[in-house]
Amino acid sequence: MSIAKKLLDLPELPQDEGIVQRYSFINSGSYVDMANDYNAYLANKYGSYFTKNTDTEAPVALEIVGAIDKVKHVLGVPLSRPLELTNFQEAQSIIDTMYNGGMKNMSVKLTGWANGGVRQEVANNVKVVKDLGSEKELQQLIDNATAKNIDFYLNGVTDYSYNSNILDGFLVFRDSARFLSRKKVELLEYDTITFDKSTWFDAFYLLKADVRGEMYNNLRAAAAEYGAGVSFENMGYELSSDFNRQGRQSRYKEMIAQTERLKAMSDAGEKVMINSGNDYAIPYVDMVTNMDMEGTVYGIIDKTVPFYQIALHGYVNYVGEPLNLTQNYQDELLRSAEYGAGLAFAVMDETAFTLQNTYYTEYFGANINDWSERILAEYSRYNTELGHVFSQRIVGHEYLADQLVCTTY
Repeated sequence: MSIAKKLLDLPELPQDEGIVQRYSFINSGSYVDMANDYNAYLANKYGSYFTKNTDTEAPVALEIVGAIDKVKHVLGVPLSRPLELTNFQEAQSIIDTMYNGGMKNMSVKLTGWANGGVRQEVANNVKVVKDLGSEKELQQLIDNATAKNIDFYLNGVTDYSYNSNILDGFLVFRDSARFLSRKKVELLEYDTITFDKSTWFDAFYLLKADVRGEMYNNLRAAAAEYGAGVSFENMGYELSSDFNRQGRQSRYKEMIAQTERLKAMSDAGEKVMINSGNDYAIPYVDMVTNMDMEGTVYGIIDKTVPFYQIALHGYVNYVGEPLNLTQNYQDELLRSAEYGAGLAFAVMDETAFTLQNTYYTEYFGANINDWSERILAEYSRYNTELGHVFSQRIVGHEYLADQLVCTTY
């Protein structure tokens, strides 16, 4: 059946959905003035949810990688099993080292701590990776961070199913989202060099709308048990529709659902961290990681400007990619300063050698022993020179030369 026929078979769109285009007229051609006008719009729309922060030190997002998965042979059978990179005691040592080195305004994200590791299985039951330590040791890790006034977040996947089967409570035909063609949403990774499907990766699945809600509830409840915040890998970043016959969900309805969930957490005083930072999510979160600070590489553009960052600066803390995992460390550091971003780092206790024969070589530069001194040195300088601006607004941004930019607070 053709896609056109499928469209004709759909019931009429809900009456409360549509496209709204808003305009705001200002007496200026400056993108800085436009961005600050957008800030005023956000403040008026979200009220007490969108308020200025009072930071006096530069914010840092420290991601600690707990476990990944690696194929191991069990009784001669190749099986995917968790591989420890940083256990809970080692994570506590890393946090203590950073804190004692002067990194006080720190938000810690623990990735790969549950349900198989970084490529997380469905969270029907949130289970700590045993190789990393016990639940008691995880609680001690979180309590240690809380005693230092460090915001601690447990990271989790709510929208996708990786490495999951019926034993994990995942049934493909029951729990997968559907395309308009009614086919299940089966996805593959893409090779960054050839842009072709990476067939050596197992396929993964987009969860249908109501299952995503269940995963959100389970992750939130698990974090609450430990007194930790929640870091969402997908929510506040990706919007996915679902064309299951029962429970059809448009991207607009998904946005409303995500907004309501994040707002409920904010109202309950729970800490929330998200990636990228879509504007509907911004008022309800405490930290945004991996914010895009380059723009699309496919557009034919001469310059990029921090329009979104100007609108948010002084209200919501945000960081770009982990500096030690970027292709150009110095460029990302300077761009962070230009865009008013905090700093981000991703670390693990194991060396890069451990990553051999795995699909996680992106963590090649994450060994804490190789990076701890440099991280602290870079943060100390960054905080000394810029720590006082994170509660201020950006009032100016201009190119003084081709590679020289001035940001005024």
